[in-house]
Amino acid sequence: MEPEQAVKQIRLIALDLDGSSMNSKGVVSGRTRRAIGQLVRRGYEVVPATGRGFYHLRENVIGVNGIRYVISANGAVITDGATGRRLEVSLIPCRIAASLAEELLRRGTCVYLHRNDACSTHVMACRDRGEYDAWFARPEWPSSTEILTERLGEFILRDGRDVIKLGIYFHGFDGFTVFESLTGANYPEIHSFRVGDCAMEFTSSKASKADALRSLCGYLRIPLKQVCAVGDNGNDVEMLRIAGLGIAVGNAIEEAKQAADAVIKSNDEEGVAEFLETHFLV
Repeated sequence: MEPEQAVKQIRLIALDLDGSSMNSKGVVSGRTRRAIGQLVRRGYEVVPATGRGFYHLRENVIGVNGIRYVISANGAVITDGATGRRLEVSLIPCRIAASLAEELLRRGTCVYLHRNDACSTHVMACRDRGEYDAWFARPEWPSSTEILTERLGEFILRDGRDVIKLGIYFHGFDGFTVFESLTGANYPEIHSFRVGDCAMEFTSSKASKADALRSLCGYLRIPLKQVCAVGDNGNDVEMLRIAGLGIAVGNAIEEAKQAADAVIKSNDEEGVAEFLETHFLV
């Protein structure tokens, strides 16, 4: 359906953050923040649908009051922000997470996980501290002296909790082929996503943004045809397909663009803000 026709029936807007609503610096611009705030005040259900954790997402990352529901960790968790209650949780079983984490770490990647605690605590691991500093480290991440370099699986088993998600960064080889083959052959309980040029994330096979969006819409009694979804990457593709109006940003991967009903300007051109202003806030 053309955007001009579809927007008339939209009640819920699901927004991916990194690469879509956020610019390349990982910031929601003032213009985008204002547009989201206006949507909330006009009665739209604005739902962040992100790979990030729920903890402080609305306050510190988006900075907009009135957002109630959040789909986080690529659909592994749906949270009612008004009550703090998790409406749905799909975790990777502890032993499976431990096994996969060990295999990922052995293959020269930077591995991270979100623990199933109140803060979705990140744990980082890389076998080579020098390689971590050279290729993976970011200012907001732990220093190379603070990361694990071995026995990540043992760490997960000792913790004893199921895991929200695992993720990897890789360098110097085709990680997509390697790790999609690995999970496809050995881990039917795992759903893998491409989330960057050299990055993948892994959730329970029961978790995806699309599945979470279906579940939340059922809970809110909002038909999917009354949903607009915006995204850019592999973890957004199915969400764009099932929404009544799927929108890909200009910097999206080709698969996301093909899944969408329309392509807008890139995240660094404030494409999301312009789209919301033009179609919903006129």
